[in-house]
Amino acid sequence: MPGQLSPAWRRKAAAHDCPDDARPDPAPAADGPRLIPLLLADSDQYWFVRDLCTLLGQRGHPAELAGMDEAAGTTVASEGLAFRLLPLLSTQLVRHQRLDHVVLLVPSSLDGVRDAYLRIKQLAAGDATPEIGVVIIGP
Repeated sequence: MPGQLSPAWRRKAAAHDCPDDARPDPAPAADGPRLIPLLLADSDQYWFVRDLCTLLGQRGHPAELAGMDEAAGTTVASEGLAFRLLPLLSTQLVRHQRLDHVVLLVPSSLDGVRDAYLRIKQLAAGDATPEIGVVIIGP
């Protein structure tokens, strides 16, 4: 069976089999942590960002939540961080910050998908459209 798995799944299985102390320490990014802007549908989705930050840390990729001042580069980057998660609530903030990418969190409902479509349309209306990733969350 292992011979039938794709190379990505084989690597995942091999990494899962080794104990945590045998895994190499993650190397910090040369340019500092990578900023991941997350466009939330509403403030109730903030739990997802907190849980993602915790999960990344457990998987060996230290992360922290960032505010708008930290995203603008006005604070010193913490040592050893791989990711900095930036939760946003409006498309205007994404366009104002001139972000080149954003992850759109979409509730798993018809209204959520409709609102996500409108947000994507708003983001695409500007001069520079960011690369948009979509994650559907919820039951």
